[in-house]
Amino acid sequence: MIRCIKQPTSSVLKVFLVGCSLLLLPSCPALAQGCTQPEIKTNIAKFNDINNTTAKQAIFQCGQKSVYLLIQALKTDKSAAVREGAAVALWSMGEEADEAVPWLIKALRNDDSAAVRAKAASALGLMGEASYQAIPDLIDALKDESAAVRANGAYALGNLGNKTHEAVPQLIEVLRKDKSAEVRANAAYALGNKREAAKSAVPYLIEALKDETSLSVRRTSVNALEQIAEKTKDVA
Repeated sequence: MIRCIKQPTSSVLKVFLVGCSLLLLPSCPALAQGCTQPEIKTNIAKFNDINNTTAKQAIFQCGQKSVYLLIQALKTDKSAAVREGAAVALWSMGEEADEAVPWLIKALRNDDSAAVRAKAASALGLMGEASYQAIPDLIDALKDESAAVRANGAYALGNLGNKTHEAVPQLIEVLRKDKSAEVRANAAYALGNKREAAKSAVPYLIEALKDETSLSVRRTSVNALEQIAEKTKDVA
């Protein structure tokens, strides 16, 4: 099941739009029947063409039947475009594809393509409890050389909620110092989702309200402060 996430910023938004577009494409009876292993393999290979929405729709309609082959593509395909497409397809399935978590973690750690690492981070944010094992790797992703990977890593940590409270110090560091406004905004989003566990971030979120370079950082920091204050008041 696809989950439409709150306040996506640009690199997260790209994954969001690709995934949600799978739902908007016209249904085709032929696609629903194209779920044999050879047909799924053929459609995955077509991910090389980023504009081939028919292949993506076919994979989406096959659901769990395609998960194993998507994992194989993510692990071994020589084409970065195919590996990236596989990660997006797994993202679009969410918890239905949670068996892919170990391989998404490996992609996040090791893939040479920043685009693949970024999409793997996004997918890990939507796999529910199965993704808790990815928390250390998502924290490490906050130091990736790619801003897109850092941004998606921060957003994924936000989507996993209070279970990622151990990431609060690193998210504060990112909020204060990352050069990318998108990464800083996503760090603020993640801190807001930590609620009372992120009380230590309040002074830095207040400081982020003065960010002159990004309206997104300021807005997301306001939201985060409201979330933390609301939950803290409830606990008190």
